[in-house]
Amino acid sequence: MTAGWSDADRILADVRPPVFPDRDFPITTYGATATDATEGIARAIRACYESGGGRVVVPPGTWQTGAIHLRSHVNLHVSEGATLLFSTDPCDYLPVVEDAL
Repeated sequence: MTAGWSDADRILADVRPPVFPDRDFPITTYGATATDATEGIARAIRACYESGGGRVVVPPGTWQTGAIHLRSHVNLHVSEGATLLFSTDPCDYLPVVEDAL
C-alpha cells in the first residue's frame, strides 16, 4: 500500500462540508460591470464577510477581473453560464501575498 493511504478513511470521516449563511451578495449590486468586475467583486466579498458570511454571486455572462481574495465564510458562487475572465497583466495581481510557511 502507498504511504499515507492507510489513513485515508479516517481522514475522510473527519471532513465536514462548509456551511454558509443563506445570504446572497450579487456582484452587480456592488458595482461590478462586465468590463471591470474587480472592485465590485472585492466589495461584495467584503460586505459578505462583514455580515458574517454568505454567497457572493457571479451572474451569467463574462466578467473581466484581476485578483480575487476570498475571506472566511464567503462562498464564491459562479452561476451557470458565468465566466470569470482573469487579467493577463501581472500588475493586476500585486502586491503578492506571501506564503505564511
